[in-house]
Amino acid sequence: MDYWKVKAHGKDSKKEKNFIFQYSRNFSEQNFEQFSLAISKESWLDVFNANVECKFDIFNRLFLHYFDRYFPKTLVRKNVNQKSWVTDELKTRKTKLIEQSNTARLHKDKNIKVRLKQSYREFKKKLIQSKKAFYDHKIKNSKNVIKETWKVINKEVGNKSNLSDNLSVKDKGKLCTNPDKVSNLFLNHFTKIENNSGRPQSPSTFNNTCDNKQFKCKTIDHNTLDKIVSNLKNKYSTGYDDVPIAIIKKAKDVLLKPLLHLVNSSLISGIFPEELKIAKIIPVHKKNCKNEVTNYRPIALLPAISKIFERAMSNQLLEYLESNGLLDSFQHGFRKGKSVKTATIEFIESVIDSIDDFEKAVGIFIDLSQAFDSISHEILLERLRSLGVQGAAYKWFESYLLNRRLFVQVTHLSERGFKSVHNSKMITPKCGIPQGSILGPILFICYLKGIPQLEGNSKIVFYADDANVKISASSQKEIETLTELNMSTLIKHFRENNLLININKTNFITFTTQQGKSFHPVIKLDNQLISQSSGTKFLGLAIDQHLNWSNQVTMIQSRISSGLFALRKMSYICSSETLKTIYFAYIHSIISFGISLYGATSNKNMDSILKLQKQAIRIILHLDFNESVKEHFSSLNIMTVYSLYVFETVMWVKENHASLLKLGYNHEYNTRNKDKLCLKKHNLEFYCKKPSYIGAKFYNKLPHHIQLESNINKFKGLLKTYLITRALYSINEFFQSSPE
Repeated sequence: MDYWKVKAHGKDSKKEKNFIFQYSRNFSEQNFEQFSLAISKESWLDVFNANVECKFDIFNRLFLHYFDRYFPKTLVRKNVNQKSWVTDELKTRKTKLIEQSNTARLHKDKNIKVRLKQSYREFKKKLIQSKKAFYDHKIKNSKNVIKETWKVINKEVGNKSNLSDNLSVKDKGKLCTNPDKVSNLFLNHFTKIENNSGRPQSPSTFNNTCDNKQFKCKTIDHNTLDKIVSNLKNKYSTGYDDVPIAIIKKAKDVLLKPLLHLVNSSLISGIFPEELKIAKIIPVHKKNCKNEVTNYRPIALLPAISKIFERAMSNQLLEYLESNGLLDSFQHGFRKGKSVKTATIEFIESVIDSIDDFEKAVGIFIDLSQAFDSISHEILLERLRSLGVQGAAYKWFESYLLNRRLFVQVTHLSERGFKSVHNSKMITPKCGIPQGSILGPILFICYLKGIPQLEGNSKIVFYADDANVKISASSQKEIETLTELNMSTLIKHFRENNLLININKTNFITFTTQQGKSFHPVIKLDNQLISQSSGTKFLGLAIDQHLNWSNQVTMIQSRISSGLFALRKMSYICSSETLKTIYFAYIHSIISFGISLYGATSNKNMDSILKLQKQAIRIILHLDFNESVKEHFSSLNIMTVYSLYVFETVMWVKENHASLLKLGYNHEYNTRNKDKLCLKKHNLEFYCKKPSYIGAKFYNKLPHHIQLESNINKFKGLLKTYLITRALYSINEFFQSSPE
């Protein structure tokens, strides 16, 4: 029943009131202005004059003094049923409407009743307008449209399960509900690293791999720090100190001077502040039973200011590593110009090349157990030294890694509605790097540096800790021999670096064409058989042994259906423009991910996705279920799934254009087609699944003025416009409509 519905007798309908009480800070504009003014009057002389070891402690004490003074924690009551879009004007109108209703009931005057109905219709219209405007603004200004959309939907359908979803987990077979004990159970699980007898007691000796190059960390200037702070994500989540990065960003003009001094003092001295090494761990449910600690993953929240120190160092370290070519080429994680897209395409194209050469191909998908948590600090520091990190920079990383502390925090809602936080004990882990940090991923790829070269026609592709190996050969026996040799090499390297392969989650696929004969090699790791699968997850993609991508399409259909549900629910309370925003955040992102690979699937599969896209368009524009939408794709600037496939593969070719052969590469004649790309001869139709091949084929059919555009951003804009205006319903339609 609508909360604002006015009954005939003039009283509000009964509604269930749900309140929660919790301690929170009020980050109002007024409080912030007072905080900013107080900070601006602070001279920070005690910070500038202190010993380097004490500088941050003094700054932190002063900063938190002002922070707690102007943003104090207070106990507040929150009405979970409160309608945020209800303005004071609407409340006043409702009161008058009730008075009109009472008057009509007492006098039984028909004219009053007519005016009452008119007033009620106007009120409802204003209410709907206010609600739509509120949600339009909320979603358009959200940093995570999908998350915000589902918050709205859950609120609209009355889903309040999150209000009382207290964590309760099993402890020795019994269910534990005490929040203090629960937090410590999670702590024990998250910090438990399995022992491996093959791991070394002391770090190995590494050869210097940087040809006598040395990483020299430089101090940063005011503009650099300003850029670092401005580019941090505007979040209100906090570490142990309760300070959100959003407040630091907002007050950066009055904080940059002391922060610049602190950061540069840290870089020069090689000392990372102890107070910034405390991590708050939040358990987040992954899947299956919520009563098992193993079904949760840890989210580490670090103090906001630590991200500023880390970014100042990571920018310099990554630039040094990349410019000197010190990172492994097969590592695609957290690097400029590398991504999940480059990793997946490189791996799949390697498989296709092997099959086109009539070789047998096997893909082994390796799972490393708690990789980030298993990193040895001694080995990592030695690895950094071998990469040229020495002197003050080495001392800084040593200070950053050692003596870090962490605790687990859980929330609990009592029966009386009091929400409280409960912290586990604090411990100092002996190994691992913080996963919630900026430096963590970069340090991890440094840690993996030096993986041995594999034998035979093999390829290894890493995305951070996600390891994938392709091995191909002319016979099954040769496959088994190469696999045993290469996997033994990898296992040895992982063990020497304190890493352990999870045999239960590691599997392999034998790749063949649809018509090819399947084979079943025996593959072992540490004398244990690993399972053969017909399909598996590969960096977010569902791949299968024939690379027909049907599993991926099924997964996409399921996720788009969820997006369509969200669109339908939001269509009653949002404008078409906001629905379009939801479409791009939810449905477009799902379709575009990996389409340069799975777009090679059957026309039937592609048509099934196109059909769902059409449904989305009809919901956005409130069209009939059988109304044509082809022209609406163009008007909404939405690409069909076929247009997206062409777009992504062509962009892949354009980004790698310099390394591709042109038809006129071996002569100087100014022929008409000299700038067109060569299409490599191949043995099987299966070869056409390669993004680089089909992308070149699409590229050659583009209008000449688009091909000639050298600026990558302008090329992208021209290509997008060209494909949007055509709203392709098939691949053949692209070739038929494209100029010669």
